Amino acid sequence: AWRWVFWLVVWVAVWLKVGTAAALVWQEQMSSMMAMAIHGSFVIGFSPTVFAHSLPAIGVFLVVWAMVSGVGRGWLWPRIDSRVKARRGTLIALAVMRVVEWAALIGVWVFALVKTWVVMVQGPSARGEYPSYVPGFAIVLFVTLGLFMLWCVTSWVFRLAAVLAGAKGLGVVGSLRAAWGSGAVRGKLIEINLVMGIVKVALVVLAMVFLACPLPFSAVETQAFLTCWWCGVGLLWVVASDYFHVVRAAAYVTLWRAYDFSLETAAPGVEAAS
Repeated sequence: AWRWVFWLVVWVAVWLKVGTAAALVWQEQMSSMMAMAIHGSFVIGFSPTVFAHSLPAIGVFLVVWAMVSGVGRGWLWPRIDSRVKARRGTLIALAVMRVVEWAALIGVWVFALVKTWVVMVQGPSARGEYPSYVPGFAIVLFVTLGLFMLWCVTSWVFRLAAVLAGAKGLGVVGSLRAAWGSGAVRGKLIEINLVMGIVKVALVVLAMVFLACPLPFSAVETQAFLTCWWCGVGLLWVVASDYFHVVRAAAYVTLWRAYDFSLETAAPGVEAAS
């Protein structure tokens, strides 16, 4: 619910600010890209000036999202396990760190995308040569998969730290140290994060397939039907995506509970070894 409320407020604010203008610009860009595709060329509409002007708004959005995320998870953890208390200040700080890492990886991805476009497509086109589309797409694919794997094998520490902060009453530094020192369950945590990431990718692919289902029949369909269909698919994707967010949170709490119980019942030598 807190995710839905946040995104609803964001979309309403964006629409009230630039809704009509953004729709017109989008239509113009799509028409231009379709015309260039017909002539055998392609353009990525990336404007450094527009991106630079958008940075303050992006920064505010990320900070607000981190705050809302911390408060929302403070409501979520105690519902999964009553032993995990809501330490919202620590959760907000950990959410800010996770968002900073995510934004940095997105920045690296955008830089790689633009650099690949300049080297593989724009440069050869300027020299009158045929653009290297296939190697360019391969580079972007490998960079995307590499950054995805890096996110999955590193972001788990912030999620586990949030659980440990509420369960053991730790601060930001203490919870991060405790999470990083959980060597016995680190592999399982990375596995959970990786599987949930793959599930999110699968949901995106399924959503794209369902979005494209009515297109072969677009000649006999109305725009109102297509709009309702696309909105329905989008709503189903949101529900499924948020459900798996809660599944991941529950998996982390359950894994911590099992690991913590095993330490309590283990012999002192076994506990030290763990």
